[in-house]
Amino acid sequence: MFLSHLRSPGRSRQQYRSCRAGFCLRPLAHSRQPHTVSGSIGPGEHEVISLGLELGAEQLILDEQPARRLATSLGLRMIGTVGLLLAAKDRGFLAKIKPELDRLLAEPPR
Repeated sequence: MFLSHLRSPGRSRQQYRSCRAGFCLRPLAHSRQPHTVSGSIGPGEHEVISLGLELGAEQLILDEQPARRLATSLGLRMIGTVGLLLAAKDRGFLAKIKPELDRLLAEPPR
């Protein structure tokens, strides 16, 4: 699945069925692209990169270094979780970042 912002051009009403807070979940239309396979990234990162290529995404959310290196080699732009929190603070969605970082650090990795 992939988060897609509602204001993205070329989206039909049909694609907005599972939307919350201005973002929609979208399944990958084509199976993961074999030329992006890397043994050092997980299936979730692989799907994000494949869908980013499929949609011509402006930016991906990736934290793991192997996935970030692969995305960069494919010409994709990305932002990490901390960068996303900083952007949310800059835009007024968050008053403080530290409580969110503390919450993330307290959760076990998935």
